[in-house]
Amino acid sequence: METRTRTRDGVTTSYQARVCDHEYGPKEWRTYSYVKHHKWKGCVGSRNYPLDTQDTAPNSTIPGLLDRGCSREITTLTPSKSTISNEIDNMSASGNQTYIPAGLMWGWRMLSSDAPLTNGVSKSKMKSDNYTKAIILMTDGENTVSPNYPDHRTRNGTDADKLTKEICENIKDDGTGKEKIRVYTVTFAVTDPATKKMIRECATNDSYYFDASDSAALAAAFEQIGKSLVTMFISQ
Repeated sequence: METRTRTRDGVTTSYQARVCDHEYGPKEWRTYSYVKHHKWKGCVGSRNYPLDTQDTAPNSTIPGLLDRGCSREITTLTPSKSTISNEIDNMSASGNQTYIPAGLMWGWRMLSSDAPLTNGVSKSKMKSDNYTKAIILMTDGENTVSPNYPDHRTRNGTDADKLTKEICENIKDDGTGKEKIRVYTVTFAVTDPATKKMIRECATNDSYYFDASDSAALAAAFEQIGKSLVTMFISQ
């Protein structure tokens, strides 16, 4: 115990305080080791600009994103209606992040004969056999995130809009003249005028753009697109 003094309101008194003696030994260093396991679940990011707006052979590989949860694996071109229907039934939406360029780029890659997806008809065969390809782009919202390469966690819709517009133009013009890819676009319950304008201008022409305010209008839009594609097939 130790006697100490304190002053309160001008009056000094003494009191007993318990004091602990600390005995410190020599310094001791401890080291720890651990192993952290990273897993790739199939998610991919964007190549650096401008490769993220072009369908070019991936000399610069498309980067994978570790430890990230992904949506369902992409379904490549197939003549199987049941396969496509099953995949659509198993799709689910979550979150509130929209990045239109990613969906548009992978739709374009799916039609391509170049890696990473090679099921598409080559440009030379398209020319010789008079093929026409088609992309249907649908969005239910405006761009809310943008790339910080290779990820997409920056919230800059303006940058994402610029990339969307550039990809649309690149799809319709591959640099050697107009490539025969029809672009149909659909906005579903979108209220932002600028986004509607961007998606409308992405379409091959105004008649290939559809603005659906509800599920009935959305079904009608896809029915009309389907009829247009059948007509295009017969005309070939």
